[in-house]
Amino acid sequence: MTSISYCNGDGKAFAGADGCIPTGSTCYPNGSHQSCCSQISCSCTPSCPAGASSTYSGPLCAAGNASCSQSNECSSCTNTGGACYYPETNTSFIQSNGSTSGPVSVSMIVDSKTYTLSTDPNNPTHIKLPALGSSNVQITTPTFTAPVTSRGANYYFQANNYGNDNEWKTWTSCNADEDFCTIMPNANNTQTFDPTTLTVNQVLKEGATGMISAKYATTDKCADTYKYSLAIEGYYVVDYIPDPPDPCTPGDPTCTWIPEIGTNTTTRGCSSLTYTGTEINNELHINAGVTDTDSLDEIQAFTLWFSKDTNVPTVGTISASYSESVNTDLGIMIKKNGSDWNNPNIYTTNSDLTWGLISLTDGVGYINVAATNIIEISDISVTQDTNVIFDYKIRFINNDSNLSGMYNIYGGSLDTFMINGNLLDQSYFYKFFNWGIDLVSPTVEEITQQIVDPQNTYMTWSNADVTSGIGRTVINAYRLGGVSTDPQGIKLFLPSAYTTLLGAINLDPNAQIPSDSEIGLYNDTNAWKFNNNTGETDLVNVGDNESGKIALYITAYDKACNTNGTTDEIDLNPWFATRGATVYSQGNISSTAKDVAGLSYLDDVFNSKTGMNSDRIDLGTELLSTRNTSISNLLHINNGAVLATNIEDSNNTKDYWYNRFFNKLGKYKAQLTSFTKASGDTKVSDSCDGTECYMYSTEDISIPSGYVCDEKTLFITEKDIHINPDVNSNGSSLSGCIFVAKNNIYVDAGTFKSTGSKVLYDYIEGYLIADNQIVFTVADGSHLLRDGVEIFGGAVAFGTTGGEGISIQRNLKLYSQINPTVVITYDNK
Repeated sequence: MTSISYCNGDGKAFAGADGCIPTGSTCYPNGSHQSCCSQISCSCTPSCPAGASSTYSGPLCAAGNASCSQSNECSSCTNTGGACYYPETNTSFIQSNGSTSGPVSVSMIVDSKTYTLSTDPNNPTHIKLPALGSSNVQITTPTFTAPVTSRGANYYFQANNYGNDNEWKTWTSCNADEDFCTIMPNANNTQTFDPTTLTVNQVLKEGATGMISAKYATTDKCADTYKYSLAIEGYYVVDYIPDPPDPCTPGDPTCTWIPEIGTNTTTRGCSSLTYTGTEINNELHINAGVTDTDSLDEIQAFTLWFSKDTNVPTVGTISASYSESVNTDLGIMIKKNGSDWNNPNIYTTNSDLTWGLISLTDGVGYINVAATNIIEISDISVTQDTNVIFDYKIRFINNDSNLSGMYNIYGGSLDTFMINGNLLDQSYFYKFFNWGIDLVSPTVEEITQQIVDPQNTYMTWSNADVTSGIGRTVINAYRLGGVSTDPQGIKLFLPSAYTTLLGAINLDPNAQIPSDSEIGLYNDTNAWKFNNNTGETDLVNVGDNESGKIALYITAYDKACNTNGTTDEIDLNPWFATRGATVYSQGNISSTAKDVAGLSYLDDVFNSKTGMNSDRIDLGTELLSTRNTSISNLLHINNGAVLATNIEDSNNTKDYWYNRFFNKLGKYKAQLTSFTKASGDTKVSDSCDGTECYMYSTEDISIPSGYVCDEKTLFITEKDIHINPDVNSNGSSLSGCIFVAKNNIYVDAGTFKSTGSKVLYDYIEGYLIADNQIVFTVADGSHLLRDGVEIFGGAVAFGTTGGEGISIQRNLKLYSQINPTVVITYDNK
């Protein structure tokens, strides 16, 4: 060893030129000697740490590289080798308790209900059909605890879904559309049933089968790899839900489960395929047959649901009790009670659409809205044979709280798999059909008439129904009295041209008007019928019907066969109007005045001498009396007649008044001039040269048209008097003649006057007294437009033979509604 002494300026030792480095750090004085060492060179072999080796076990168990080190007084060195790894401790599957077994079971959870799957492929577990549109399905297996030699527990599932008839049974891969496998790691023992591309409902369909395998796995310490247990394989088959009746159209022959629709009719013969009314389809009879591919014993309930919208809750809940329903969404459910159908329970929906049990009394239950019973359920019967038949009746009670309008009718059947405690799977309910409820009668307006001409009148009618709408309108007509009835009936022509004939109604003058229940029959062949029509103005032609009345009855049906009606009359009866005159008639005064005051049509049609016009025609101050033993009632009608009651009738003696007049004439004969009217006479003075004249005859007396009473004159006969208007006075102080007949006075046709569309009047100035009748005979029969008769004087008839005292046979046809046939104005002269 060479000793060299060096020291730098700050007293530190440093290596000499020969490479020797002093061992100390002290600066030695010059001339001193220290020993030096040589730098070491490593010659060792690298090795792994204790417990590690160069055998690769995984990245998570890396122990660094193998190495070795050397050193001396002067230096040290390290040699590095390859990578080292701790050994994998998770060498095979084992649980923390030492068990090497895998799962003891695998289950499927469908809509919150757990089904442990069978390990026998020939006896798969029956699972619920998942709710429609639901993905609420999971697969699960019991948990286990992983040993500390692993990094934790995992669960691996593999779904091999076979579908129907093993359509997918051959395994291809986890990525098949219908299948899936767990993506590891997975520390959750429950996994969503999640096919690769298909939906849950597409895979788990009715009758589908499949296999779910489950394994435990422990995670290796050294890598993300796993040690798996043996698999358990569980097998399933999906439930077939019950098959309720197919959707159908009520009334169609194939729609047999609502049996009476289309065959039910009301008392008037109306039927409906779409509505329940107060009478039709009320009760609504349900006879629904339900089958189940799996087993009829699985069937637990049948439901009908009336909904104003298109939604039915997919999940139903059975609540503790029933309170009340709502009339926009209402369900009725017949549910098995116990193990058989001997005493089924009846449920209906509460206002929150949960199900509540209703009580039955003598087999009858009620549904209420707003504390009012609206539906009665009765005759409930459920029988099981080749199917399960639910038979019951629903009666809708007529009140304002009931269902109203058109409803979507949904429903379905539930089996044991669709009921989970108090939860019901209603997702497979579907629409059966539409059905309406209308318990309100239509409204019918009064008929109005507008006379067109003597044979035709416009008839305006209208009706309405806000719930179901108008279905049919039936118009009937009946003959009331009259002197003649047209065998062709009355005809109706349709708007707007009024050239289309709807048909004719035959009138029977001898028939009585039927009872209300027989009027307006839905399919009456002797009626005018309109479908889906709320009203119009039609033209009615009365034909050759003379006098009397034609009673019109309008019966409106809504589409629920509810009815309402109104009536009116086409009055063809002649009538007389009087102003200040005296009219006496045996029997009742059948002529009823009409309110025509102010009708300009009646201006300028009467003789100017009478002063009669449209404003005065209803200002009667006349006395109307009748020849009865006693007059039975007092009737006062505006523009009508007045009858005195409880007055003894002293006129009830045959020929009394004629004899009285004749005897009185005898007293004054000497003061009067007797004459006999010659056949060509046109006035009294043609045959009488006096100023006060009388003509007595034992035969008929005829007064020709145009005759003038130019003297004070009495015509009296033991028989009849025939007067042919016009008969005038001389226009001075006289106002016609007095005519007295022991039998009848006939007012015959005069010269035809009416023109255009106005009724004009034949004219008679005089006072008419008949011991039997004053008869206004049929006149102008060849004309549609006919003359009336105006009398300036008065008329008295005693009706001694028991008929009407005053008989108006002259008829103005339809113009009788706006024109009096006879107008009598009192003349005090």
